[in-house]
Amino acid sequence: MKAHLAQGSFPDAEAGVIRELATLLEYGIDHANKELVEGLIRVLDIVAQRIKLEPIPGTNFFDQLSHLSKLGGDIPRWESELMARSLEESASLVD
Repeated sequence: MKAHLAQGSFPDAEAGVIRELATLLEYGIDHANKELVEGLIRVLDIVAQRIKLEPIPGTNFFDQLSHLSKLGGDIPRWESELMARSLEESASLVD
């Protein structure tokens, strides 16, 4: 993927996942740093314009992208919240 950034591209599917994740995060609750995630989105915006990134910003992007691995600790809470919301919705449909 680093080669993609150097060429001014990034896989659309992966970029879409990162963008969607950024909108779903609850900063202050989830293990995500808002400034780092916003920085990732800025880089994706630059690359979406097919502007080539210099090596240092490209390396920084991947260093910051690894920050998202901290979200693994949030997954059990997300699953619980999803199940609770699903049960609430099911109960409201029965009423």
